[in-house]
Amino acid sequence: LPISAGSGKTSVALHRIAYLLYRDHRLNYNNILILSPNDVFSDYISDVLPELGETNVLKTTFSDFAQTFLKPYKNIESYAEFLERMYSTNNYDKKNIKYKMSDKYKEDIDSYFEKIDDKISFNESIKQYDLEVTNEELLYLYAIKYKKFSFKERIDLLISDICLKLHLSYKKYYNEIKNKLLRISNISLNIFDLYEDFLNEYNLKEERKSKRINYEDITPLVYIYFKVNGYPIYNDIKQVVIDEAQDYTYFQLEVLKTIFKNTSFTILGDVNQIINPYYTYDSLKELSALFENSNYLELSKTYRSSEEIIEYSNQILGINNACAVRRNNNIPVKVINIEESDLSNIIKDDINNIKYNNNFRRIAIITKNINVAKKVHKLLNDSSVQLLTKSEDSLNSDVIIIPSYLAKGLEFDAVIAYNDVNETYTEEEGKLYYVVCTRAQHQLNVYNEPRQLIRKWNNIWILQSII
Repeated sequence: LPISAGSGKTSVALHRIAYLLYRDHRLNYNNILILSPNDVFSDYISDVLPELGETNVLKTTFSDFAQTFLKPYKNIESYAEFLERMYSTNNYDKKNIKYKMSDKYKEDIDSYFEKIDDKISFNESIKQYDLEVTNEELLYLYAIKYKKFSFKERIDLLISDICLKLHLSYKKYYNEIKNKLLRISNISLNIFDLYEDFLNEYNLKEERKSKRINYEDITPLVYIYFKVNGYPIYNDIKQVVIDEAQDYTYFQLEVLKTIFKNTSFTILGDVNQIINPYYTYDSLKELSALFENSNYLELSKTYRSSEEIIEYSNQILGINNACAVRRNNNIPVKVINIEESDLSNIIKDDINNIKYNNNFRRIAIITKNINVAKKVHKLLNDSSVQLLTKSEDSLNSDVIIIPSYLAKGLEFDAVIAYNDVNETYTEEEGKLYYVVCTRAQHQLNVYNEPRQLIRKWNNIWILQSII
C-alpha cells in the first residue's frame, strides 16, 4: 500500500487491525504483530488502538525482533542508530554498507553455503561394537539426503539414523553423538563463526571492537541463524502489519515472509520517504513478486498537512502526486535565514507565537541529526522542552527537539525545521528533508532553507517567499 506523507497510512493500519479484531472473533490481540520503525512510533500508536475500542496488539522493531536470535550479543544497533551513524559521521565504509544492504548480498550468502556443503567431510566413522556408520555414509546423509534441511536439523536426523543403525537410544546418546559428529567433521553451528568466515572469503573482514552488531549485519546474521537452526514457527501470529515498509530491504522482507509463512501481511509505505542512504525502491509494487496474490493500492491525498505545507514539501522532491485535503489555512511556510547566535531568541519567539497566536499545542523542532538537536537544546536552556535522542524515548512534552529520522511516522501541529549550515542536508538527502517538512500539520517554519533541495518543476524554478 504505497501512500503519500500524511495520507493516513498508520490510521489505515490501525483501523484495519480494529476491523479484523471485530470481524473475526477467533482473532485476538496476541495474533497480530506490528513491526514499527522505532519505539517512539510504538508509543504513539499505543494510544490509538484503545481509542478504537481495542486492546493493544504485539509491537516490535526489526532490531528488537532479531535480538531474539542473536544471543549472546545484547547490543544490537537500531535503525535509528544506524541512520544517526550514517548522517552524523563519515567514519565508516560506505561501499561495504551498500553491498551488505544490496539484494546481491543474500545471493552471495547462498553461494557461500553451497560451497560449504561441497567442502563438508567426516574424517572418522562412528562405531558401536561390530556395527559401524562409515564416514562416506555420514557424508551422504548430511550433504545429500538431508541437504534441504538446516544444519542443526541435519545433525538431528543424522543422529537418529546412527542410533537406529547402531541400536542406541536417541535420547541417551544424543549429546555424545552430536559432539563426536562436530569433532570429526568441519561442520560449524556457530552463526558468528560462519559469518566471519563468509566475510573473510569476500574480503569484508572488519575489526569488531565490542559485542555490538551493526544494523547492516543484522539481516545476514539472522538469515544465517535460520540456515543453521531452521526457521521458527509462529502459529499464533495471524496478521503482520509493517509500517514504513520503504525502510526495509527486500532481503529483510524475504526473511519476515519466510518466518511468518502462513500469515497475512498489511504493508504500508511511501518511496518518497526512503531515508536509508543505501537502499531504495522505485516503487513498492516491486514487493508484489514477494507477496503473491496481494492487492496493490495507492493513496495520494494527504490529510495531515495544510495546502501550503504540501506545496512546499512537493518542491523538495519535484513531485506533484500528493494533494492536500486540509483546506488552505492562510499560514504560509515561513522561511528565514538566521545566525546561530540569534537561534535561541528566535525559536522562543516562534514557539510563543505558535502557541498563543495560532493556538497550536504540539510543536517539534526537527534537526538533521542528534548533534544539532543537542546543540539547539543546550542553546534554548528550557526544561519544558524535551530532547529526544533515542528511539526508546517517550514523548513527554508538548514541545520537543528531535532528529529527523526519529520523527518518521509522527505528526505535530507545528514544526520548526532547523538546518544547521555546518551540517546541512545534501542533494542526496532530499527525502530526509521531505520527511522533516511533512511532519507539520498546520504550520511549518524553516530556518536556513537548504536551497539546493528546491527542485525545478516543469523547467521553472519555484521559489518560496522569504518571510
